[in-house]
Amino acid sequence: NTVNNLAEEKCIRTEIYLDKSGDGVQFSSFKKPEILKPFMVAILMMFFRNMSGMPMIIAYCNTILRDSGSTLDPSFSSMVVGVVLFISCLLSTFVIAKFSRKSLLVASMVGMAVSFACLGVIFLFVDNSGGQESGVLD
Repeated sequence: NTVNNLAEEKCIRTEIYLDKSGDGVQFSSFKKPEILKPFMVAILMMFFRNMSGMPMIIAYCNTILRDSGSTLDPSFSSMVVGVVLFISCLLSTFVIAKFSRKSLLVASMVGMAVSFACLGVIFLFVDNSGGQESGVLD
């Protein structure tokens, strides 16, 4: 909790500094470590989120669920994925107040890694079944 307060205080000090300068944000401001570090962290988080494949998995959810060998309707399964994403967004608003952002980031990265590994194992079983019903998601 103290770490969050210190980070928030640092953000407020940076905002006050930018407000006092009166010129707004200039390119030279990005050379300062108190601005460059959070900016680079945000850019890297967006880069790794996009490179993780999550946007493509959501875009091709129906195809992935159909090709996984599941007997469930892909459209219904896709709706379940959407509901789970929505609920997780709602829960995150409550959880972020109780835990540090860093621990939540690490926990979500571990969760995504485990989920992607499970998805890879499922497709490995489907590919090795030789086109037969594998029953992995039945």
